[in-house]
Amino acid sequence: MSTSKRRSTAWLTWGTGPIADQADTDYPLEFLAPAQRIRTQFWAFCGAVAVLILLAGNISIAIIMRMSVRARRHEIGIRMAVGARRSDITQQFVIEAIALASLGGLLGLGASMATSPLVRTFELPVAFSPWIVIAALVCAVGTGLVFGIVPARRAARLDPVTALARRG
Repeated sequence: MSTSKRRSTAWLTWGTGPIADQADTDYPLEFLAPAQRIRTQFWAFCGAVAVLILLAGNISIAIIMRMSVRARRHEIGIRMAVGARRSDITQQFVIEAIALASLGGLLGLGASMATSPLVRTFELPVAFSPWIVIAALVCAVGTGLVFGIVPARRAARLDPVTALARRG
């Protein structure tokens, strides 16, 4: 074990609690590099989990919207028969997808704010700045838009006669 020590350990200080209270303690240098590597791997893991959750939510939105188009085929046929344009049908389903994704984003923000005290018990940093909340909601709206366009276009391309002929 090396006898060289480092006094400045500000990167270990995450706020309050035992880690912050030990910020002035001497740490052997050979412990700092593995600790930094573990911290980097932890944040990479958190990022990967976030991407997988976002992907699962997007796929869910696409499936829900596709089922919505299938279940409301008769309604789409009636709207098109009385003069609704393709853009009207597309707009309706895109707005529904954005609303669905926004609701999911708001529920996610609420869940993260509700569980933040639990995360703080592990002495991890938790901060809710306005730009993070806005970025999360913009991301939710953007994913709703992207994953709602394909089902919306599919709904707009339905033939009114075929949509009216098939019930359910």
